[in-house]
Amino acid sequence: MEKKDKNGRTVGWMAQYADPKKKRHKVYRQFPTAALAREWLEGEELLVRAYKRGTADWTHPRERDAREHTRGVLFMDWADEWMDKWGRFKPKSAREPLAPATLRCKRLLLHRVKQVFGMRVLEEISVADVNRWLDTGSSLFSV
Repeated sequence: MEKKDKNGRTVGWMAQYADPKKKRHKVYRQFPTAALAREWLEGEELLVRAYKRGTADWTHPRERDAREHTRGVLFMDWADEWMDKWGRFKPKSAREPLAPATLRCKRLLLHRVKQVFGMRVLEEISVADVNRWLDTGSSLFSV
């Protein structure tokens, strides 16, 4: 679908399709050209067909982009970026900062987790790895 500004000039192309996992939801992406929009839709159509046949799982393009963005990133680098962007604030708040004591505790806990997983590539850390570490008796709260 062609996107126009208020003067009627084309500003981009919106590609969309039905989310195969959430009824009544659409997946959208905007492109500078119609050709790029069509190319993206064709690729997405292949992924949706494979999902519907049961030969592959389908994930939202936003999730795939996030995974691609973190590919090859060390846990310690990701953790530092996360702390700077989100970790300093109260959950579900409009960027309301944590109390100083809470922030110190959070930084200490993150430091301890980074000692274990810091040099590992993010996508290679599994739930089993974390559970194994927790099962060894390693406590985040021990001094």
